[in-house]
Amino acid sequence: MKSTKPIYWLLLPVLLALSAGSIWGTLNFYPKQSASDMSKLSQCQNLRDFVISEEIIGQAKWGTYHSDVLKYKTGLSDQARTIALVKLIANEAIEVLQSDLRIYEEMDANRVCLTPTFEKNLSTVITDTQSSIDFLLGQGEISSQMFDPNQGTWNPAFYDAYESAVKYLK
Repeated sequence: MKSTKPIYWLLLPVLLALSAGSIWGTLNFYPKQSASDMSKLSQCQNLRDFVISEEIIGQAKWGTYHSDVLKYKTGLSDQARTIALVKLIANEAIEVLQSDLRIYEEMDANRVCLTPTFEKNLSTVITDTQSSIDFLLGQGEISSQMFDPNQGTWNPAFYDAYESAVKYLK
């Protein structure tokens, strides 16, 4: 029978102590989530859920708006039908913008969940969205112009793509 070297018997307790120490260190010093972190996580998840549910509604309204804008771009032969279509488009745009505004206001109440760059611009986004709604309602002006649907003109480039607000969440 072959005997092991005494050095191996001396290393065994040292290796066991190192293993036990690493397990103890991991258990005691591994970062734990505090109650405030859990609250923030819950708050951000609730915001994400709200944004997604509101965007489902808003995107459906935007789809209707966009299809009517495409009808407008093809042109209508009758001026009265064009005016009616522009009024319809304006009302649909208002509904989409109001949905967006609800999202932005909820984001404003939960700023800790936003990306830093969007958080800086959020006040401007809210103001611009409200100004657009007021303009389409005939209650405000943009670039010294008031919106008059009776003229039968619409800018087809206005709100030509729906953009998700989820990308601005952490």
